[in-house]
Parts: sequence; C-alpha cells; structure tokens
Amino acid sequence: MFRAAGRPWRKLPGQVSFSVTARAGFQLQFVHVFSDSEPTYFALCYPFSYQDCLMKFAAFDSKFKNSRNVYFNCETAVHSIEGRNMQLITVSSYDNISIEHEDLIPGLFPTHTSRNDRPYRYLFSVPKLNIDSRINRVCSSRPACTPGSCRGPWCSTASWISFSASILLRWRKLR
Repeated sequence: MFRAAGRPWRKLPGQVSFSVTARAGFQLQFVHVFSDSEPTYFALCYPFSYQDCLMKFAAFDSKFKNSRNVYFNCETAVHSIEGRNMQLITVSSYDNISIEHEDLIPGLFPTHTSRNDRPYRYLFSVPKLNIDSRINRVCSSRPACTPGSCRGPWCSTASWISFSASILLRWRKLR
C-alpha cells in the first residue's frame, strides 16, 4: 500500500515479492516511481484507525444487543499511554450464565463504578480465548500503542467475533 500526501491509500501497481534468508532476514522488494515532491507513505496493509475500531465495536454491540443466542459484552479494561480505550470483549452463549456479575478488579475497568457494570458471570468455568489486536511499536523517541492499526490484526479480531457468533447461532439451530 502507498499514499502520497493528501491522497487515499492505494495498492502498489507493480509486482511485490519477498524472500527470507538467514543472512539478510526478511526482504520485501517492489518498484515505485515517485511522481512529485510530496511525501509518500508505505504500509504493509491498509491502515485501520482507532475510530474505525470503535465503530466496529459499536456495530457488534448493536447487532447482538437484543440477541437471545449470543451474549456480547465490550468493556474498557485499561487505558493506553495515549488515553485510548483498550477493550475486553466477551462473546458467548447464554448457556450457564448467571445473574451475578464479574468482580471489579482494582486498577482495571476504569469506566465501571459498580460490579453491575461488569459482564455476567458463568455458573461453570468456561474456556477462554485471548486475541490481542494491539500493535506495540517504538517510534523515533517514545513507545506508542496503536489500536490494531493494521487491518490484518483487526480483521482477525472482527472475524473471530463474527465466527464465534455464527457458531453459537448454528449450534442453537442444531439443538
């Protein structure tokens, strides 16, 4: 992907190749002709903004809000160094769910004021899967945390949420 200043992101027009060698490591090769003196930016994948992530979370919340089959909860676990919300998402069925809420944990869930703000607890221990779509990188002078800014990790997360929900819905139909 590339973008000249003030223009939208586009796919590189030519062939992109890569190789991995013990001596040089990962090498990416492509040809690009610079058309003007404006800055040009390159990315390995289409950038996905923090705002895009928030809109996706809101869309999932809206989609599953009144579902009787899929339990979806999105809560802010912590704030990043930049003050952005770092979400903890629960996708499950309503099977074995109780009316009790999870405990408040000191230092976590800064937007919660009471235990009732936390997701519901389960009667039995259920398997858990952690998918982290945060990308930690070091910029020139300070560490930075970007919210799944590569479309790849976010798409993985969004795909897992959709996949989990679809399995729950199919499982219900089979019962």
